[in-house]
Amino acid sequence: MLDWFVSKVGVIIAVGVLTAFVLGLFAWQHQGLAERELQAVADNIAGAIQSLDGLDAATELNISFGSAADELPYEVDSRSYTINITPEMVIIRQGNRIVTSGMLGDVIPENLPGRNFNTTEYEALEPDTFTGEHESGNVFTIERARIEVSGETRYVTLVYW
Repeated sequence: MLDWFVSKVGVIIAVGVLTAFVLGLFAWQHQGLAERELQAVADNIAGAIQSLDGLDAATELNISFGSAADELPYEVDSRSYTINITPEMVIIRQGNRIVTSGMLGDVIPENLPGRNFNTTEYEALEPDTFTGEHESGNVFTIERARIEVSGETRYVTLVYW
């Protein structure tokens, strides 16, 4: 009788360990998928900025959120995230997850109030070093702006909310 009872307890323990292993494996895969989706959001934003960077024309691109293919998702893994754009990279944060995507070219993470500068004013211009953390769902603008610096036309990439 005791042997029968011990064998049943052993089977229950083995099933419990196996179940915990399978559940842990699925949780690990789920976390990896959510992190890859956040990385895709960061890469999409960086790609949009890079697509405007080399243009010698004034243009604007409004980045919106939704479920369409050309929109960013409101949530990843059923939770919102924040977006922060610096001159060098896009930073996406969701809880303890942080992903980044590097960018090519110079980005000014603010909307310049004036578009005409003399050389001294332009060189003294100290744009913000980051946009700040903005919650997903807030539409933002990537602009390839035409500015004048002492009569010379230049194009700069601005990102602002």
